[in-house]
Amino acid sequence: MSLDFVLDSNGAAVSSTVSLSVDDHWSLVSLAQREGLNHFLIFKDYYEEQHISWSSLNPILSDLEGLLRASSSDPRLNAVVAALHVLFSEAAERRADVAVLPD
Repeated sequence: MSLDFVLDSNGAAVSSTVSLSVDDHWSLVSLAQREGLNHFLIFKDYYEEQHISWSSLNPILSDLEGLLRASSSDPRLNAVVAALHVLFSEAAERRADVAVLPD
């Protein structure tokens, strides 16, 4: 099972997806809590489907930048955070929403 972050392409083909394993999700949520990155904690519930409006992306992007710094000693986790940062940056640039889907 994975938690999929998907760029909402408004009916077009999905262009970007990042999937988190249970372990990666737990590691990121724990790191966000430890670092006080509270905007990322909206994803705390692994089984909750969410739709994030493009107008709400900037605080999450800021937290992802904090997670990039905080995860630098773990290359695997840092790669996951970097992929999420790219997806959220692309969504902000396109003014697209992000869907978060338990799979």
